[in-house]
Amino acid sequence: TLHDARRVLREVQKMSDGEGVLSPEDHDEYSGRWASLLFKQERALASAAMHDYTKALHFARSARHDLVAATRLLSSAARKLEARLECFEDAPISTELVFAVIGGVAATVAACFKVRSVIGPWYNVRVAKQF
Repeated sequence: TLHDARRVLREVQKMSDGEGVLSPEDHDEYSGRWASLLFKQERALASAAMHDYTKALHFARSARHDLVAATRLLSSAARKLEARLECFEDAPISTELVFAVIGGVAATVAACFKVRSVIGPWYNVRVAKQF
């Protein structure tokens, strides 16, 4: 039963994006079944600890019934889910921004050539050989 309960919890985690899939009545029934399942598992463990195995088996079987009912509710909710793809429009590209970027790049290139022509004579100084 614990393994099956973990499987059901994994299904609930997968459906976390599908909020509102369960109707309010189904959600109330699911919550009640889950609370009842937890209570019956605790009672089964307590009865087994007191060596009352018939009562422990009764609670374990009853908890299994609640788990099956909760799984059925989740399965019906999962069949109601549908995939949906929402596309967003791309933001329009501003022509002013494009021209500003091109102008900035052109100004930077021109400045680099100007600096190179001014500093070039000092940068390319040849050192005479001493020998």
